[in-house]
Amino acid sequence: MAMVGNLKVRRLRSFTALLVLLFLIPSFGVLVSEAPALAGGGYPDDGAICMSTSVRNGACGGYNWGYKVNGVWQLNSSRGFGYRNCTDFVAYRTGLTWSSFGFSGGQGNAIDWKAHAGNVGRQVASSASVGDIAWWGSSVSAYGHVALVTAVASDGSVTIEEYNHDTLGNWDSRSGVRAEAYLHAGGASPPPSSTPGLLHTAVALIPNDGASGYVVDGYGGLHPVGNATPVSNGPYWNGWDIARGIAVIGNGSGYVLDGYGGVHSFGNAPGIGNEAYWGGWDIARGIALCPSPIGGVESGYTLDGYGGVHSFGNAPGIGNEAYWGGWDIARSIAVNSTCTGGYTLDGYGGVHSFGNAPGIGNEAYWGGWDIARSITLVSDSSGYTLDGYGGIHPFSAAGSPAPKAPSGLGYDSASDNPFDAIAFDPASNTGMQVSNVTTNGTFNQYAFAG
Repeated sequence: MAMVGNLKVRRLRSFTALLVLLFLIPSFGVLVSEAPALAGGGYPDDGAICMSTSVRNGACGGYNWGYKVNGVWQLNSSRGFGYRNCTDFVAYRTGLTWSSFGFSGGQGNAIDWKAHAGNVGRQVASSASVGDIAWWGSSVSAYGHVALVTAVASDGSVTIEEYNHDTLGNWDSRSGVRAEAYLHAGGASPPPSSTPGLLHTAVALIPNDGASGYVVDGYGGLHPVGNATPVSNGPYWNGWDIARGIAVIGNGSGYVLDGYGGVHSFGNAPGIGNEAYWGGWDIARGIALCPSPIGGVESGYTLDGYGGVHSFGNAPGIGNEAYWGGWDIARSIAVNSTCTGGYTLDGYGGVHSFGNAPGIGNEAYWGGWDIARSITLVSDSSGYTLDGYGGIHPFSAAGSPAPKAPSGLGYDSASDNPFDAIAFDPASNTGMQVSNVTTNGTFNQYAFAG
């Protein structure tokens, strides 16, 4: 089979020292070098080698990947399935094992999963939900095939993650797929929201259009505000709180960032193909779009939870961002008007410059309290941060005037950190503060002048 998919992987950075002591200080972070990211949809045995060739890559007769331990080849994982096969990947991601299916000797290939789905609490369905197992029988091969459903489109087709679709034991993701059947886990398949009743939320304003823009909820739902036109062709993950950011290029067009790093266009926005991506790892935290295309290409940056700033399109690479290896503490990102620098926000409120942006030293800061949520710029060297209760806090570089502190906006210290996003449009001198979208689709927005 030919592998379908064009997602490119960029490596997250990590420490290799024996002991690293990190202190989160608002004026600086720790810079480290590149190291391999978590491979293959989070699957831990992506490095298993072929028994017949003793290397990882290339064709492997019988799909016999494994490990040679004390001179003996081990070809099955602790889950009971062959390493780097579709069955072992799906078993790893769903917590299933060969024994839990009740297979008898010689069974366990993907083709056998549908008949034994009831033994693992799965129902056979003709339509999909996020978290289902997509199943194919002998129409694809004598062994069948299984994959994990990660998104469901409005037309009923699905996005899946899988192994060995290419017959070379590799991970990939495909969209627009229709399986022969879906093995459904009785409604418990979508991952739970990080805060019960509230979804991850982000907001972006349409340039030079005042308090108009889009709010994206964790499922990918796009909510127009002000003069923004409704959008019907954006990504959507029904029941799965996985959308993490939004950027717009105009009324009705822009991009949604998912937690794995995928950048998805909506409206008439052109596609992005070179973004950083970590399949199966919810580590992407924010997106910032350059105010203008670079070389005719929409460009910008995404932020990972450790602080890494990753360029896409034709945006220049960044190497001086604040970074906390192994600590998911970065929260938001904003870029300047020339897209040559900007700022990231950590969970304690620290504002960290990257590229050619000047340093900041007067931001609001709560040491040891992960309460800061979002950052936006008013000028190239000033802006606002938002805390989880709705407080809006001006900041500026030395020698730059601080923007005025908005008043009369939403603030709720009695609720469970109900605010999540802020945006500002310098062209119209207008900002917007947005509360978390609830699971029933409601939210509050408050516009303010800079």
